[in-house]
Amino acid sequence: MAKANNINNLSVNDIEKFYNYLCDFEINHKASYGHFDFYDSQFQNFCDTNKIKQKGRNYKGKQDKNNGTLWFTANQDKKSKINDVGHHLLRHIRNSFAHGLVKKKGQFYYFEDFSPNKTSQTMGGRMRCDLFWPFLEKLISTKK
Repeated sequence: MAKANNINNLSVNDIEKFYNYLCDFEINHKASYGHFDFYDSQFQNFCDTNKIKQKGRNYKGKQDKNNGTLWFTANQDKKSKINDVGHHLLRHIRNSFAHGLVKKKGQFYYFEDFSPNKTSQTMGGRMRCDLFWPFLEKLISTKK
């Protein structure tokens, strides 16, 4: 097991994986708005099989026994007729790590993201650590 770091209880391995994701997002996915399919049947099947839920905007309810519960805003880009929910989630995950808001508690990663002026929370939730990376890979694989 990788040694825990003093930064939000993330291990060195966790930090390396999140940093690699951040770089991958910036290089390969940031400009790909409109190309992800959050409702892809294989991705949704993965979520259903692993009891990963998406809650409505500003879900702040009690964490149930799901392996993951995420809520996030996914407002349609004013320049596009497409609302790319998958890209929104990938961006929120990137922001959460880049702003030092990913924390590890027990077997879960906890995520937060806020509006640029920090007046409102735009993403939150948790996911079991062992499911998060396959979840992320499945979501990225929906890119057209």
